[in-house]
Amino acid sequence: MSLNQVPVKRKKAEWCDKNTEIMLKVYIEEVNAGNKPQNHFTKLGWANIAEKFNKATNLRYEYKQFRNRWDSLKKECQLWAKLIGNDTGLGWDGEKKTIAASDEWWEAKIQEDPEVAKFREQGLKFLPEMEFLFKGTIATGFAAYAPSEDSRQYEGFNTRTEETNDNIDDNTDMEVNEPEIDTTTQNTSSAKENGQRKRG
Repeated sequence: MSLNQVPVKRKKAEWCDKNTEIMLKVYIEEVNAGNKPQNHFTKLGWANIAEKFNKATNLRYEYKQFRNRWDSLKKECQLWAKLIGNDTGLGWDGEKKTIAASDEWWEAKIQEDPEVAKFREQGLKFLPEMEFLFKGTIATGFAAYAPSEDSRQYEGFNTRTEETNDNIDDNTDMEVNEPEIDTTTQNTSSAKENGQRKRG
């Protein structure tokens, strides 16, 4: 058997926190570059992801490994969304970086789905990045409980997120915000006119 006939075994991808963080940043760059027009990255997007990630980490991961990681991160977000549900009045545990709730609440949630038990000791990692990447494809509210102190770390990221959202939801933002601004302006000018008329 020649060397050409020996199948090359792909090295298993190792997704430590550092690699995951680099991966998420690369995903976000490609979303901002317009290489994820809908639910999936374009061929160019995946090629850029592989190139940028491998250059940053000196690894040689392939498309399928990046795709698998994307799917597993999405599942994590779906699980977090399921945990949060539509519950209100919950707090945030800054030490554990997860939801602060009663033992009864946690036990009920774990009984519904045992997989959410891991979030009792530590919440969803990289929450702002995950929100940016998956909020359009996962039920709203999954990132509702986030530590306020962490928002300062992601100031640049949040700005990018808002810019991208403005581009995507341009028409929606205008419809929602314009009436509020116009109403306030009209009320203010009406009040001034009324005041001037009374004085006159």
